[in-house]
Amino acid sequence: MWRAARIAATCSVALLLSATSSLAVQPPDLRRIVAYHPIHVKGGATSTYVGNGYTPAQIRGAYGIDQLYQQGITGGNPGQGKAAVIAIVDAYDAPTIWNDLSVFITQMGIASMHGLTAGDPCTISGGPHPCFVKICQTGSIVGPPAAAAASPLARGATGGHKGGKGGGGGGCTPGQDPTGGWELEASLDVEWAHAVAPDADIVLAEANSNSLGDLLTASNSAVAAGAHVVSMSWGAREFSLEFDYDSYFSHAGVTFVAASGDGGAGTIWPAVSPNVIAAGGTTLCLDAQGNRTTAGTVAFASSTCAGQPAPETAWSGSGGGDSIYETEPAYQTYFYANSYASFPNTGGFRATPDVALDANPSTGLAVYDTTPYSGETGWFQVGGTSAAAPAWAGLIALADYARMQSSKPTLSVSPGSSAGAPEYNAALPAVYGTDYFDIVYGSNGHAAGSGYDLVTGFGSAAANYLVLNLLNQ
Repeated sequence: MWRAARIAATCSVALLLSATSSLAVQPPDLRRIVAYHPIHVKGGATSTYVGNGYTPAQIRGAYGIDQLYQQGITGGNPGQGKAAVIAIVDAYDAPTIWNDLSVFITQMGIASMHGLTAGDPCTISGGPHPCFVKICQTGSIVGPPAAAAASPLARGATGGHKGGKGGGGGGCTPGQDPTGGWELEASLDVEWAHAVAPDADIVLAEANSNSLGDLLTASNSAVAAGAHVVSMSWGAREFSLEFDYDSYFSHAGVTFVAASGDGGAGTIWPAVSPNVIAAGGTTLCLDAQGNRTTAGTVAFASSTCAGQPAPETAWSGSGGGDSIYETEPAYQTYFYANSYASFPNTGGFRATPDVALDANPSTGLAVYDTTPYSGETGWFQVGGTSAAAPAWAGLIALADYARMQSSKPTLSVSPGSSAGAPEYNAALPAVYGTDYFDIVYGSNGHAAGSGYDLVTGFGSAAANYLVLNLLNQ
């Protein structure tokens, strides 16, 4: 009854607005709505890596990603072969990203990338792969220092925004964030998308500012650049008529992943868009070898992990809850109607998050950044659902690459279909316990529990099973 009443009330509001003056239904000026990056730093920076933050090897072992590499699922074929394309959309300019990614690669012993120096150019279409390219929000390439590239991105413009709304200014090189926060965000996003999918191509699309208008313009350019999956580690408070802008995230063969927020119970847009996979956060406890533990043997996480009821629990900062404005997509209605994964009654509104990965800054990730953040540069320990989003983008890129190799279309979300979200299909009863680590302890104001919850969604990825499920759908 409450579910039906809430839907009816929403419809009544919509009818009231349509019957009143045109001023009541004017779309918001997205240039005036700013987004924030849900990033959290634990401690200060160090000039060398001293164990401050989990390494790619530890995270890969914890989530079964290494087992995919053993099957050749790495995101692409090095050299001139195919590659999945991950786009990172962030605000402002990250002027040291080429160097920072190079240092991260060397320290962590992971696959190198082309495009990091003037002497090693690449394109998204032609390779060699894996290729890193930075673009401004208009889509123009910004090359490494003293080597501005002129060649166009390969695939050309294949799908701008269908509605034509939103802000977004011109110009190619945005200014820097005076706090350094967005630059650190870019380093986190690029380094950890690469850490999860080391042979995928990466496009960093930089918006002129953190207004939604500029960020959505950059998102369009990322899609035009050929992205298969777009990571958005940012969000804004929900606003009326936000659903008018959900079409930015509706492109066949492109998956959009957004951070669910870091304020605990509560929702942000675009994570609540039914076209987007919302990534929440966990506290992941590992030993030095990457094994899940409750003993807290990793020095930087020992005080957090000692005495935990399970090796992975819900992070209290993970954003989650029922949307204020977005209606429940068919893929969630189907789970609720069939009592799958204990899906809750959301009153007919979109529930977030959908999935989760490690995000607690106390069990955070190692990130290298030489654009000053709080006056410091070097190795940082970073968390927040900002970390979960690019890592999930990397997992989806692994699945997309495997699907490309099998001549299948790359993944996307169709909210009008009960089977329209691949990550939900992977949570059906027959496979849920295999594809996901169900997170049953912890709270963000909502309690975690068996099955789906408003802190971690379905839970974190057992990637060695989940990605193969996504391949075979």
